Amino acid sequence: KRVPHCTMAKKKKGGKKEAADEKPVVMHAPVVAVEEVVPWVTLSLNLMNWEFMNFEVPVRTSTYLFSIRKMLEDRHGRIQDLKICLGNFLEEKEMTDEMLTLQEYFDKNEPLIEGVSKEQNEKEATKVVVKLYYDFKPIEAGPILLDWQA
Repeated sequence: KRVPHCTMAKKKKGGKKEAADEKPVVMHAPVVAVEEVVPWVTLSLNLMNWEFMNFEVPVRTSTYLFSIRKMLEDRHGRIQDLKICLGNFLEEKEMTDEMLTLQEYFDKNEPLIEGVSKEQNEKEATKVVVKLYYDFKPIEAGPILLDWQA
């Protein structure tokens, strides 16, 4: 059996006319992505009435307060009534809304606190240290848990 011939579309004549209608090619400058600097601070976490538990931790200013609460719970175990204050341990300085970021708390603070790049925050001379004071009550173990020999 013979396979039928494939027919190709006929080429248009008048190529010179099409070349005249072409638009000139515009060359654009290459797009350079500017790396955004993520601001960092070093939190100096100070436990009220017991300075031996004070510690520092570098964090981004976009860190939520619930992350800091979780970090303190991981460090101290089961706790309740955790209060975190910015700058001083005063009622008006208490950080109560866990869904706010550190930057949102810093924007409300006087004087304004601004983070720096991670590289600058690692150097002692340019490090931004923010003091947070906290206090809590440990969860009391029930009498059944204390009577382990029974």
